[in-house]
Parts: sequence; C-alpha cells; structure tokens
Amino acid sequence: MCYRIAIVNSEQPGDAVLITYLHGGSAVGNDNEANLNSFLETNILPYLEASARKAVIFVPQCPENRVWSETRQEHPVYGTLKSSIDEIAAEYGIVGNDCFILGGSAGGTGAWRMLSEYPEYFSCAVIAAGNPQGLDLEAIAKTPVYCVLSKSDRVIKFQSVYPLIKEIQQIAGADLTLEILENASHTETCINAYSDKALDKMFSYTSSGIEYVKPDSELKITNVYDIYGHFIGGLRKGLNIVR
Repeated sequence: MCYRIAIVNSEQPGDAVLITYLHGGSAVGNDNEANLNSFLETNILPYLEASARKAVIFVPQCPENRVWSETRQEHPVYGTLKSSIDEIAAEYGIVGNDCFILGGSAGGTGAWRMLSEYPEYFSCAVIAAGNPQGLDLEAIAKTPVYCVLSKSDRVIKFQSVYPLIKEIQQIAGADLTLEILENASHTETCINAYSDKALDKMFSYTSSGIEYVKPDSELKITNVYDIYGHFIGGLRKGLNIVR
C-alpha cells in the first residue's frame, strides 16, 4: 500500500496527533500521487495552520481494483491499513488514543469499516458521504463521529443511509453528530465536510490537553516518505511534492 506522511507544525510543544485521511474511489492505484487531493490543501491544512496543531498526517492510497471496505476474508485492505496506522503511531510516539480518521465517498465507507472492525481505536472520525450498511453498528457507536450527508447526493443515497445513521444515534452511549446538506452534490458533500465545525468536534477529543498558540510563521510541513520508508523530500505549504 502506497502512502504519504507529513509532519505538521513540528515546532509546537507537546505530543502530536495522528490524522489518517482516506481518499475516494477515483484515487485508487499505485502511483502515490492521486491520493494527494485538494481536500487536504483547501480544508484540513488551513485549519491546522490556524490552530497551530502539531500533527502527523497519514495519506494512504488504496490499491488498484480494491476498496477500503472490502469484505474479502484474507488480507483485506482495512487490515493492512490498520497495521500501517499502528506502525506510524508507534514511530511518531502518538499518545493514548490521539488517532483520528477522515474519509469521503469510498473513503467515508472505508472509515465506517475501520470503526466497525476496530471499535474505540480512534478518538473521533469525520465521515462524508459514506455508507455503513452491513457493518457492526454497535461497534461503530463506540467512537465519536461527525457525519455529513446530502439529500441531493446521487451516489450515496440519503434515503438509504439516513436510517442507519439514526439507528447508530439511538444506541446507548453513541456520540454521532449528523450534518445534513440540502443541495450539495456528492463531490460537494465531500469538500464541505471538513469544515471548522467538524474539525473542532474532532479535535475536542484530543487527550493531550495541550493549548496551541498560532505561530507567526507559515505552516511547517516536513519529511515525506514513500511506501518503503525512503525519504522523498520536504513539502511546501499544501501537499504538492517538491522533488
């Protein structure tokens, strides 16, 4: 599985959080490029800059002809993904449960799968236009979620997913916030999901208790590695590679 790693605001005090971002279906492959889509640069990175949060961003790429949420019993993608997250969390000294997962479209469905397979592993999830159908809803309810759906989504049909979300919300102990968009397309739902409101919700579950202070300097992102752990190069602001 190809992936990219970026260290954000490394000069900040305290422990970093780990953010795993799962791309949608159009970015599958083995080029380790398509997984760097604009949502990271236009939504998530500016938020991290404004809050000066110290973070490790893990951006894996789902292999070609596979899906994050596949049901195959032998070597499923989500199992490989979990092993990679474990390794990165250990390498970068992620404390406690300060692991978060975000995903949209096929990545959103993949995020639901991760919550179903590994309950209470993540501190919180932000999931856009994903479908938890066929998954363990009781297990999913053990992790706080900010979910975004649109009534106008023609890919992930609102009328199919909404009853499942309501079912999760009714499980004892569940902490699921649902944001409903009226007229957003599937792509627009994924773009709009990573709002300050959603990310505020997600980071409210950080266990480190560090109060971050916004620096005067530009966002710091360094150290990007390929699947084999070989150093590729630094990044300028955003996730465009400088080779």
